Amino acid sequence: MGTPYSAILSLIVTAGVLNIIMGLYSLSGRSKVSMVKAFFVFSMMAAVYAFASALELASGSLNEARIWIKVEYLGMPFLPPLNLLIIMSYLGMERFLKRGLKICMFVIPAVTLVLVMTNEWHHWYYRDIFARAGTVHLKVDMVAGPWYIIQGAYTSACMFGGIVLLLLSWRKMPSYRFQLSTMLIGLILPLAGDFLYLGGVTPDGMDPIPVIMTVTSALYLWALASKGLFHVAPIARDNLFTSMRDGVLVLDRDDRLVDYNPAAAAMMPELGTGSIG
Repeated sequence: MGTPYSAILSLIVTAGVLNIIMGLYSLSGRSKVSMVKAFFVFSMMAAVYAFASALELASGSLNEARIWIKVEYLGMPFLPPLNLLIIMSYLGMERFLKRGLKICMFVIPAVTLVLVMTNEWHHWYYRDIFARAGTVHLKVDMVAGPWYIIQGAYTSACMFGGIVLLLLSWRKMPSYRFQLSTMLIGLILPLAGDFLYLGGVTPDGMDPIPVIMTVTSALYLWALASKGLFHVAPIARDNLFTSMRDGVLVLDRDDRLVDYNPAAAAMMPELGTGSIG
């Protein structure tokens, strides 16, 4: 594109394209309906965020950059709660995902969107958006307002919450560690990039999240296409496995215990998490 950021722009656009492909591909899978709908929305919003980030970086004027910053927020603030929603659904926590909780999860992102769109009137989200002095190519800097801190804290809370839930499920779901690893990477990399950005240690002060999305989106797409990431969710197994009246022990090819159901635990009190393996 003839700018110092051409390589970065290419990566960000690639992330947007991968998210569109990923969202459309997820609709063709055999995933749970509630999960695949959330994942499709997540992918489309991630694509909006990626494309708008690229256009902001390629902007030729401050006013143009401000427009694309607003477009970014049509997707960006909703990604962390959507990701948490997908993880909770995957781990079989639908009983907690009542309609009221789902609405509450998106209140802060919705307020953020409204405040960004009307920022010129109150400056609650960005105190100022200005062009960096002394640069040949336009580089936009922002001064955070009070609500920016609230949105940032909520974003981190959603991502840390997802990481904790996945780690807690790691030992209990040894058969699903590939899926859990994929989702963990999809959370840890953006979270690390966000901390580096807020700490002011990224190159030229740029937001690394859109670039990181190229890696995480490619990983998710590969997992969807080759491993059937969401084709079989643990809850589908749990509903059958835990409700069986017969005690069942699951062994691997080396006759090591990998799982057991509550009926087996009732018959053999010595069974516990330490028995796995």
